[in-house]
Amino acid sequence: MNKIEKTYKWVASSDDGCYNKESNKTFDTKEECYNDMRNAALEKLKWNTDYIDLIADESFIDYDVRFYPDGRIIHESYSGVYTYEIKEV
Repeated sequence: MNKIEKTYKWVASSDDGCYNKESNKTFDTKEECYNDMRNAALEKLKWNTDYIDLIADESFIDYDVRFYPDGRIIHESYSGVYTYEIKEV
C-alpha cells in the first residue's frame, strides 16, 4: 500500500476581496509552509510604511497582528483585514 504524502500551501486574502495571494510552491511540512507564509505576511506589513509615506500623511500606521496556533495569521489595518491560512494539498 502506498502512503499518500501530505503537502501544504498557504493562501491569503483580504476582507474586501482586493488582495489574494498564495505560496509559489508546496511544502513538505506544515512548519516550512508556516515560515514562508509568516515571511509573506510580514512583508505585507511593510506596505505603505516607508518613512516618506509617514511624513506625507503626517499620521501613523497601526496594525493589529495575531498569530494563531492553528497556523493562521490575521492582521488588521486601515485598509482591511488580511487572513493567511495553511491548506493541505
